[in-house]
Amino acid sequence: MTARTESQHPTCPDCGWPLHRPPETLSRHRTSEGTVVYTRCVCGRVRAWLEPVGAIRLLGGA
Repeated sequence: MTARTESQHPTCPDCGWPLHRPPETLSRHRTSEGTVVYTRCVCGRVRAWLEPVGAIRLLGGA
């Protein structure tokens, strides 16, 4: 179950930081599906995001 802020943006289940505002981008890689972005939360959790044309999808880490 993902925690929610008042504005209904998903937050990190470990520390509550908004997932749409990652403090650190570790790397970005173009793929045939779009761009995969690896980010690190303020608590240290690493997430992988897929940024296809027109949408963003969390791949792992939540």
